[in-house]
Amino acid sequence: MTPHPATVLEAWQGPPVGATGPLVLPDGCRDLIARVSPNGATHWYVSDLFDVALEAPAAAGDRFMGWRLHPASVIDVARLLARVRTSAACDGGDIAGRLADHVRLDARLSEALGGLAQARSVRDAASDLGISTRTLARLTLAGTGRPPAYWKTLARVRRAASDLDGRTALVDVAAAHGFADQAHMTREFRAWFAVSPGAFRGRSDLLAQVRSPGYR
Repeated sequence: MTPHPATVLEAWQGPPVGATGPLVLPDGCRDLIARVSPNGATHWYVSDLFDVALEAPAAAGDRFMGWRLHPASVIDVARLLARVRTSAACDGGDIAGRLADHVRLDARLSEALGGLAQARSVRDAASDLGISTRTLARLTLAGTGRPPAYWKTLARVRRAASDLDGRTALVDVAAAHGFADQAHMTREFRAWFAVSPGAFRGRSDLLAQVRSPGYR
């Protein structure tokens, strides 16, 4: 098996979709995606960062294959797509080589995003990194188009969502992940995922997504 480049968190496949596309949650990552129609035609694209849950563009019978990229990846989108579109098939080894050629990891951005995910606040993250909050903002905006608060809140809500095991009370999940109260957590879930924590807990498809590799 050909190893994935360091920029690839996961290679994934989706079953053929029904009448509507699957709901895709924000995960802080961009993906190289192949959408394969029932007649075998393949459409390649690189996804954007999501701010809210979106329905994937798809027709009935389409299936998807994708390569989830590290949040701190720098992607030469035009050249990557030009290369993968010359592939005879969605061969994992072939695609891994093209990703290695056209995607690189920004070490400084990776450190900044890691700090934001773990710190209690944006200010604490900047302090831990030894930079000013203004420098941290410039770094994340230049590298991702999103401010530090985007990354901080996304990490928290994804970690909380991954802990919805059906046994822990929602108020306890909220407290464990630093929300002011359960109502605060509910507002964040609705903003990011379009459903309440209670509804999220009952959706095996959403739980599987949020527990897959991504930013947290």
